[in-house]
Amino acid sequence: MSRIQNQVYKNYFGSKNGSGVRHQIINQIMPHDIYIEPCGGSGAIAQFKKPALVKTYINEINVKVFQALRSGIDIPDCVISNKCAIEFLSTFDFIPQYRYCIYLDPPYPLLSRRSDRHVYKHEMTDQQHEQLLKVVLALPKNVDVLISTYENELYTEFLKNWNLHSFSAQTRAGLATELLYMNYHNDEGHLHQYDYLGDDYIDRQRVKRKIQREVQKLVSLPAKERNAIIQALSHLV
Repeated sequence: MSRIQNQVYKNYFGSKNGSGVRHQIINQIMPHDIYIEPCGGSGAIAQFKKPALVKTYINEINVKVFQALRSGIDIPDCVISNKCAIEFLSTFDFIPQYRYCIYLDPPYPLLSRRSDRHVYKHEMTDQQHEQLLKVVLALPKNVDVLISTYENELYTEFLKNWNLHSFSAQTRAGLATELLYMNYHNDEGHLHQYDYLGDDYIDRQRVKRKIQREVQKLVSLPAKERNAIIQALSHLV
């Protein structure tokens, strides 16, 4: 990690680089061709997740943060832009044959925070949040969307039909409950990557050990039996 990247990670308010936070989010991301962060911030999720198959887009309205991302990020096939998130999403050309994943992490509504002081150069009014949500709800069906926020009436009302995943996160003001809204249900458990499976560090280690044991059992089988099992499993995924 470069000095510039590290500076963006550590100093950006609301960064999803906190303990366990990025794991919780990445664990909900389904397979996709193109990945998009309209409110890039520190770009923590984009940098820790496995790269998208085709391209990654990171947009950040703050010029200084945008410049830091451009000079510090090392993601294959990544386009970094400097626009308002509403404008970015409203004008983006979604191509039908691709599967998109959007992770949206806007400034949380002021009334949802423990303190209503402004912490970003570009805060969002309730009217802007409403406009953003209307744009999101009008996106094509080949676009998976995940939205982070704290509990608030506006998002609860607009996203009442969405899947909701909540988890605890350590913030500068103490422990908080993060809400992650998704416009899909992942009933079959297909993920873009499985590196972070588990609810916390201890659970992730348990899952890793379990996978290692099962893989070792498979490797120890005669080649034909091993290949037969792999072929049978391929029909389940």
